[in-house]
Amino acid sequence: MNPGLSSEALRKLAVDGYFGRVVARDMDGLMGNISPDATMAIPPLAIAFKGKEAIAAHFQEFLESYAPIDIDDFQTTADPENGTVAVRFHIALTSVADGSRTDMHNCNFFHCDAAGQIEKIVIYMSDLPTEGFAAGATRQKDHGER
Repeated sequence: MNPGLSSEALRKLAVDGYFGRVVARDMDGLMGNISPDATMAIPPLAIAFKGKEAIAAHFQEFLESYAPIDIDDFQTTADPENGTVAVRFHIALTSVADGSRTDMHNCNFFHCDAAGQIEKIVIYMSDLPTEGFAAGATRQKDHGER
């Protein structure tokens, strides 16, 4: 049980504190919302990022790989009792390398701690871009679905 955040606070943390900071390229703000021992798993790519440093390395590479990054059409479901929020959204990535555009409809699942920081992120993507996903990544066997 996680009585720390209301449904609205969980939604705001995910949509504004995470996605909004990615779009704004605000690394300090984004990482301020991530707990020190956070994990991020991307089961379709069979990769994970363990700890704030690895997640920061990933986002630095990701932001360098795509410009612009557009994220919209958010649909959220929050569970304040367990400190979780699920977000379905549209994301458009434009590759810095070749200008190609990738449009996806993805789902992210966030687990938050009582202090209001994100401690676990699980990402499912409708396409499998690999640019921007090497830094800080480790291969995973369990796909982070536990």
